[in-house]
Amino acid sequence: MNLDQALREMEAFGAGTRCKSPLYHANIDPRADERLTPEQWGRAVDALEAKLGFTGQPRALVQHVKEGREHVHVVWSRIDIERNRAIPDSHNYRKHEEVARVLEREFGHERVQGAHVEREGKERPARTPSHAEMQQAERSGLDPKAIKAEITALWRQTDSGKAFAGALAEAGYILARGDKRDFIVIDQAGESHSLARRIDGVKAADMRARLSDIDQAT
Repeated sequence: MNLDQALREMEAFGAGTRCKSPLYHANIDPRADERLTPEQWGRAVDALEAKLGFTGQPRALVQHVKEGREHVHVVWSRIDIERNRAIPDSHNYRKHEEVARVLEREFGHERVQGAHVEREGKERPARTPSHAEMQQAERSGLDPKAIKAEITALWRQTDSGKAFAGALAEAGYILARGDKRDFIVIDQAGESHSLARRIDGVKAADMRARLSDIDQAT
């Protein structure tokens, strides 16, 4: 059985349940200068698996090197076959950070400040691009951090929704209504972005208030 067949089989486990996301994907990605031994890779995968509650679940692993960094992708089946239901994946960001802090100390790696665990009064770090956003960046050739910086600047330079939409248009973006979100932004390559994730330091309620002068129906 190859990787594609294994993933399709795991996905099929969810056919008899109400679960819309029967697979769980994680990426274990240490710094380029922090190499792991085969034993450490195994320890990292097993530790994350246990914390997420996936011990004993079918899984698929892919290990490769990209831009000089060795990392591992792991996909687990979330479907508990005996109970015919999905294993919850709530609070997963915190669980990832808890495992990371343990493994950093265990492996002697430099600590990476997270947003949820062992903050110790430190500011919440900037959100890192998700795997989907990194794939989007590869397709479009546009840097999500640069897009966020530009859209944030346009937001701060304007004082109304209509002025903001006009500034976006001049910069080559399109403000649009999303299927699941209030507003999205379409970039120059035709890729869509959640507006809330592309404006730094703005709460959703404040964003909606600013954009209240725009008719979403149009």
